[in-house]
Amino acid sequence: MARGPLSIKGVTVALTGKIEEDEWSVRVEIKPATDGHYRGEIHVSHRTQNGACTHVFSSHKKFPTEREAVLAGLCEGMIWIELKCSNVFHVTNAAPGETQIQSSS
Repeated sequence: MARGPLSIKGVTVALTGKIEEDEWSVRVEIKPATDGHYRGEIHVSHRTQNGACTHVFSSHKKFPTEREAVLAGLCEGMIWIELKCSNVFHVTNAAPGETQIQSSS
């Protein structure tokens, strides 16, 4: 398996992934880490009758290939959506551009 970003005719292409349904979406963009590994920047969105909730966070670990980073990021995003939809936590706006996550317990 090749390491490093995909290059087509000298143009570097960053790997991304997206999973989407009517009420939610998960998108992952790959960012290079300083040690030659890759980390996913995970974008989640959940739409309800009360409005949309969006949150962006980095993958919890680094991966040796972009492919591994995308797949892990999509899994992490799906877990976040599942927990949010199950009311394990609530998300509120803390300040412009910030999100506060509170446990439901």
